[in-house]
Amino acid sequence: MDVQALRDLVTRSLHEGADLRRRLLGTCVDAVVRAAVTIHECNRRGGKILLFGNGGSAADAQHIAAEFVGRFVRERRPLPAVALTTDTSVLTAIGNDYGFERVFARQVAALGRAGDVVVAISTSGASPNVLAGIDAARGAGLTTIALTGRDGGALAKRADLAIVVPSQSTARIQECHIAVGHVICEIVDSLLLAEGGSAPAAGSTEPGPAGVPKVVDWDTLLTARQRWRAEQRTVVWTNGCFDLLHVGHVRSLQAARALGDVLVVGINSDDSARRLKGPGRPIVPAPERAQILAALEFVDHVVVFDEPTPEAALARLQPEVHCKGAEYAPPHGRPVPEAGIVESYGGRIHYLPLYGTASTSDLMRRVRAREGGEGERDEPRRAVFLDRDGTVIDDVGYPRDPEEVRLRPGAAEALATLAGRGFRLVLVSNQSGLGRGLVTAEEAERVHDRVVATLARHGVRIDAAYYCPHPPDAGCACRKPSPEMLRRAAEELNVDLARSFMIGDKPSDVEAGRLAGCRTILLCADPANHGPAPIPDCVASRWSDALWYIAGHGAGR
Repeated sequence: MDVQALRDLVTRSLHEGADLRRRLLGTCVDAVVRAAVTIHECNRRGGKILLFGNGGSAADAQHIAAEFVGRFVRERRPLPAVALTTDTSVLTAIGNDYGFERVFARQVAALGRAGDVVVAISTSGASPNVLAGIDAARGAGLTTIALTGRDGGALAKRADLAIVVPSQSTARIQECHIAVGHVICEIVDSLLLAEGGSAPAAGSTEPGPAGVPKVVDWDTLLTARQRWRAEQRTVVWTNGCFDLLHVGHVRSLQAARALGDVLVVGINSDDSARRLKGPGRPIVPAPERAQILAALEFVDHVVVFDEPTPEAALARLQPEVHCKGAEYAPPHGRPVPEAGIVESYGGRIHYLPLYGTASTSDLMRRVRAREGGEGERDEPRRAVFLDRDGTVIDDVGYPRDPEEVRLRPGAAEALATLAGRGFRLVLVSNQSGLGRGLVTAEEAERVHDRVVATLARHGVRIDAAYYCPHPPDAGCACRKPSPEMLRRAAEELNVDLARSFMIGDKPSDVEAGRLAGCRTILLCADPANHGPAPIPDCVASRWSDALWYIAGHGAGR
């Protein structure tokens, strides 16, 4: 090769790397921030970071661990991080005795503790030993972060948080991985130094570094708010009764804290909780509820408010971010009466993902049932969960006009038959056009209403509809292939998932159904070309084939 050809090669390679980093700006920024905050919170709790990968990814794991244990740029206390790729005696012993696939899983089981964070690195997202390591971490209650590439592979699906570099080139992916690792280190350093290099012990309700108590009255909170505004800190607010704290509360609060610099949790006073929830509530009085929340390290401050809904509290505090649960997300969520207040001062509402199916009401029901004071619910029903676009109606991309709604051939007849056999019919659909800004909430509502009305003309009643409005890179917990929409429907509609079915036209539908514990049907015009994975229980070329399969397996497993 002549010199100019070599110069062209250098230029092309550097341009490819630069272009890929620019693409990362559009897909991974929020995920990188969440990963850094997750690692920072782990450090605050006294946890450690475990990192692993193969080949160049092993080198990245060691590199990032070294930045934490030593320092990145600025002086600060050392942070506990261990690369599971360095001890040749351990690696060869486990590889010899258990097989190379177990070299990381065995170390995770030995060294990992609940609250630790695992960073699994694989450019393909398919390395068997990396997948085994992340499975071991999840089984032990560790938080999992994936650094991967291409389409994310199985690794992205199994991790709590995935940073996927959108490239097919292993070299370019690895370049971005170490760049992301450096950015995470920089964020962690900044967060740590902002706290003076250390943090209060986990569970402390004593004043933090700023001298503000965790449980505050309104005067103290508003005085602190003035200082936070001057310091340009982002204040995040969320509120509720928090009567019986459960894991869904905890994970939602963790997600809310990652959205800003200060998390303020508003709790309903006893009187307003009673007006909101009815007689017999709250079970736990407000001072005790406040102390329980304040014991969570990721909650910065707790304040009690007297109104059933938070409009007045939001008008006083004016947080930059107001967090609501996914059940309030447009277009079909519950009303958000405080939306106008938040918009009036320039704030934004963030809809948190669903985290499991726990609820205070369900906990109360279970306790009463065990004590004999209240029986369990009626026998759970069977259901058919339905993807919408491409399954029930024609897939036209991002439908905005009700006139675009056309039922798939045979869908109405099959659904009428299923309803007649006692199945609940539940739509579970990804509608990322909302999150991408391609479809307005009003347009989505009109399209949904037309779907329901069209089916009703054929004698079909849809029992419920669940939509994920988030784009694929939002990192939400509700978007298929996550099973969260199906699990939420099962809880709210009293559905037996093991005796139910998921019908869709995409692999993500099949995977969502499989993870929820349903039988799965892939509705595919060409059964010979449905793709290698995930494997559905049935591949149906027509709705009549799907109906035949359900008829033969309708009694459940």
